[in-house]
Amino acid sequence: MTDSLERAAATRREIEAERDQAAAERGRVAAERDRIAAERGRVEAELGAIRERYYYALARLPGGARPTDAELIHTLQAAGVPVTAADRVTLHVGFAHSATTSLQADFFPARDDLYYPGLPYAEAGGFFSYLKYTEDHILDPDLMLRLCRDCVYGAPGRRDRPVVVSDETLTEPAEVYYHAHVLPGPQVAARLKRYFPTARVVFTTRRQPDYVASMYFNIKRNHAFLAGMPVPPFDEWWHGTMRTQARGPYLLNLDYAPLVRVYAELFGRENVLVLPLEELTSRGPRAYLGRLCDFLGVPLRDADLDRFQRPRNGRMSVVEALAAELLAARHHAAPVREALSNEALAGLAGQAAPTRLDLSSEVAAEIHSLTAPGNRWLAETFGLPLGEWGYPV
Repeated sequence: MTDSLERAAATRREIEAERDQAAAERGRVAAERDRIAAERGRVEAELGAIRERYYYALARLPGGARPTDAELIHTLQAAGVPVTAADRVTLHVGFAHSATTSLQADFFPARDDLYYPGLPYAEAGGFFSYLKYTEDHILDPDLMLRLCRDCVYGAPGRRDRPVVVSDETLTEPAEVYYHAHVLPGPQVAARLKRYFPTARVVFTTRRQPDYVASMYFNIKRNHAFLAGMPVPPFDEWWHGTMRTQARGPYLLNLDYAPLVRVYAELFGRENVLVLPLEELTSRGPRAYLGRLCDFLGVPLRDADLDRFQRPRNGRMSVVEALAAELLAARHHAAPVREALSNEALAGLAGQAAPTRLDLSSEVAAEIHSLTAPGNRWLAETFGLPLGEWGYPV
C-alpha cells in the first residue's frame, strides 16, 4: 500500500514537473512571438521609410526625403498654382471593372458642387497624359506646373469647387490594342502627391475572379471592334499574361493591396477609401453612394440614386462575341462593321445574353493564392467584409 502511494506521488510530481516545464515553454514561445512581432514592426517601419524616399525620388523632389504637405503647397504656390491647404481634391485612381464607368457617366459630372474635368479630359488632358505616360527624362516640369495651374486649380470652370479626378488608367493601361504604356504605379502615385498634396484617394474594387473575366471580355471586344485584332482563348491569354512575361500589360493589379498600400503611405491611411462593387450589389446604391459622398464631403441626393440605377459598360454579349471573332479573323469584316454601325442592330446585339467564363480549378486556385493575403490586409485595414462578398481570403 505504501509503495503504491509513493509511486502515485512520484507520478504526480513528474506530471506537475512536466506541466511546469510546458508552461515555461509556452511562456518562452509567447515571449519569442512578441519579440518577432516587434521586430517585424520595426522592419516594416524601416521599409515604409525606404519606400517613401523612393516614391518621392520618383516624383523628382529634392533629396528624395519626405516633404510635408505645407512644403509641397509652397512649391506649387511659388510656381503660381493657386492651391491652399484647404483645397479639397479627390482622386479616383482605380481599379477598372468596378462601376468606374457609372461613376464617370452618371455621378461625378452631374454634381454641380464638384469640379470634374471629365473623361476623356478636356483642357486638362495634356496634364494628366504627361503625368501618367511621360518618363522623367523627357518630362518638362515647368510645363507641368503651368498646366496644373491653368487646367486644374485655376481652370476657369472650377469656380472654387472641390476637384474630382476619376481615371482608372492612372493605375492600369487602356484595354485597347494600341495602348500607351502607363508608368509604374508608385511613380504615378508620387507625381499625384506632388501636384495634389491635400488629396484624398478612392479605390473601387471587385472580387478578382469577376475582375479577370470582365477584363478579358472587354479586351477581346475592344481589340476586335477597334483594331480588328484577335485575342487568344482565355486559358492561353491567362498563361501568357501571368507566366511568360516579367511584367505584362494587364492584370498588374490583380492583387489590389500593394498599390493601395503605396497610396496609403503617401497620402495617409485616413485619406484612402476602398469601395467594393459588391457593396453596391449587396447593399444598394444608397449605401454605396452614401459612403462615397461622406468621403467627398457632399450630400447624397435622390437624383444621384435615380441616375445610378442604369448599368453601364456591361459584359460583352454572345452576339458581340461572335461579331468580335469575325472581325478579328477578318472574315466578312465589312458587312459586320456595317451592321454594327446601325444603332438599332448594335443595341440588339448588346442586349443578347452575356458571355460566360468558367474558370478552371487551376486558374481559380492561382487567383486565390495571388490575392488572398492582400485581400485579408484590405479587409482588416479598411474594415470590409470581403470574405462575405466572395473575395478570395
